[in-house]
Amino acid sequence: MNNDTDLKNRGLEVKPNAKQLIVVKINELKELVENKNYEQAIEKLQTALSIYEEFEKEQNLDSNIKANILFRLGNQNFMLKNYDNAEKHYTEVITWSEQNDISEEVGRSYHSIGNIFATQESWNKALENYELAINTNEEIDNLKGLGASFYNIRAVLGQTLNLKKRLKYYKKRLKFYEKEGKDKLLGYFYHELALVFNEYDKKDKEFEFLQKELNNKIEFDIKFELTGTYYSLAGFYDNDDEEEKAFEYYTIALELMLKYEDYEFAGPTTQYLELSLEECENQSLKTKAEQLLKTFKEKDIFTDKRTIFDGIEIGEYKG
Repeated sequence: MNNDTDLKNRGLEVKPNAKQLIVVKINELKELVENKNYEQAIEKLQTALSIYEEFEKEQNLDSNIKANILFRLGNQNFMLKNYDNAEKHYTEVITWSEQNDISEEVGRSYHSIGNIFATQESWNKALENYELAINTNEEIDNLKGLGASFYNIRAVLGQTLNLKKRLKYYKKRLKFYEKEGKDKLLGYFYHELALVFNEYDKKDKEFEFLQKELNNKIEFDIKFELTGTYYSLAGFYDNDDEEEKAFEYYTIALELMLKYEDYEFAGPTTQYLELSLEECENQSLKTKAEQLLKTFKEKDIFTDKRTIFDGIEIGEYKG
């Protein structure tokens, strides 16, 4: 006889395990989100939030649980284009986190508020919140998500500033990072500068900053955007007709995709390698690429190329 049954038989109250009940509700979200049943997902989350608030003090529940529920509520409202409700929930995450000295969801909340304003073409407010997301993650040395925030800043600046002013923005920000000794973050700005120089069609500068980006991320063991760095360099070599180097870097990118389960560039990478196998003269490299392509096929990776956090597909990052 288990403890709950024994308590019931003696006419005593059985108190539910609130954390387990919340986990059940959260686990039920996946199928609802995949089927775009966002209203039902919100109902599940509101139930989870009620459970948390009822048993928070009695069962000493972790404050991060509530922050995560509120963040997910923001996400589902975002998907329904209920932007006022979404912003309200993201702001609640920030306030709750500050009150309870936690930081796990704060950067993502600022980032998501930025997404709301970007969707509504309120570019200045979007930029402000993306930069708050970056600053928050810098303070706690959480590099996850910085790439997405920098990417969205670039998209916003593309709507509001010409190339010359965008380049000036990145150079000024880069000088600030160098002055403050934020060496871990330089790779992200090298990447953005490389892309701007690509738009200027300044190949030498583009290549210079792609190489700096790669060296920085290797030095500081920054894995989150490394796949994209190798992919970008491979594309540069491909466009420059350096086929051997392109093949090598695409192979490395494919290897990293499998290692870190980051499949954003899987389509063009596998296509390039498949079409270039016969031309590859380096037999060991060719064999490695063949084995990687076989693994991709066996895993049927293209049925789910990316892991999207809780249904958000626009400017979100994994966490």
